[in-house]
Amino acid sequence: MTTLTIRNHRLVGAGVTYVQANAMGGVIAPSLIVMHDTAGRLDKGSSVGWFRSKDCKTSAHIVIERDGSIVQMVPFNRKAFHAGESVWHGQRYCNGFSIGIEIVSPGKLDSNGRAWFGQAVPPGTRLDELYTPEHGGRGCWLPYTPAQIDAIKRLSRALMAAYADINDIATHWQISPGRKIDPGPQFPLAEVIAYASGEADPEGADVATPAEMVSVTGPDRPPPATMAQSTTGNAALTIGGGGTINLAAEMSGAVTLMANSGNGFSLTTFVIALAQSPTVWISLGSIALAAYIWMERRAKLIRYGV
Repeated sequence: MTTLTIRNHRLVGAGVTYVQANAMGGVIAPSLIVMHDTAGRLDKGSSVGWFRSKDCKTSAHIVIERDGSIVQMVPFNRKAFHAGESVWHGQRYCNGFSIGIEIVSPGKLDSNGRAWFGQAVPPGTRLDELYTPEHGGRGCWLPYTPAQIDAIKRLSRALMAAYADINDIATHWQISPGRKIDPGPQFPLAEVIAYASGEADPEGADVATPAEMVSVTGPDRPPPATMAQSTTGNAALTIGGGGTINLAAEMSGAVTLMANSGNGFSLTTFVIALAQSPTVWISLGSIALAAYIWMERRAKLIRYGV
């Protein structure tokens, strides 16, 4: 393994380039490394291109391509928007104290090897079908390449050597349990930690096989909530949906009463009838509350990233 070093908060070494991400925050003092999957296309440069685009509001410090090449996109002493709503050892919003490493991977695949964004891996590609509760139950996963694992180990060791406060390496699913499932179950976290901290030298070591890492027995469990299906988002939909249904029922009832009276439709009478109904006011309050919850959740997404 070739050695990586850090100078002025930038990585230096063979196979390393720097491309500035579009989204970057203020100064941080990192104490944690967080591992992610890009859950995007495998084409080299695809994830880097997204992070540097003007439409992208998220970012990461590092992107590791399938061939093991490393692209730094944010200086290590600046905030990147990679973790979103998260907590580690009681401290919330890990963006403010962590370094985010994105590993190019399609994420969880269906039985046909197709990712959530529609692209399928080439026919004949090795996939591991695994059952892991932390990753949403049974699913298919593309293994990481040896070059990626090699790069991650060297990078993690360089970061721990350069920043004395960094004493933890975690996965996205660990800091956002139930909301995120990356990186995949084949990721050798213990092996990376051992090498980064100097406790082990993995020269010639193989990545653990799925049989060594997870149980493939047991019933399927529903996948954890995603950003679009978060607990907060579901609560807003439930509250707002209930309020809308009740409001529609009250409006329909008012129209029916006017029709039965034989006096025809009167907008004034209709509005007065609605204004006198406690259910209407409760429904409007529910809709307003749902809108507030939804907008607050959206603001956190924009502020803290994914």
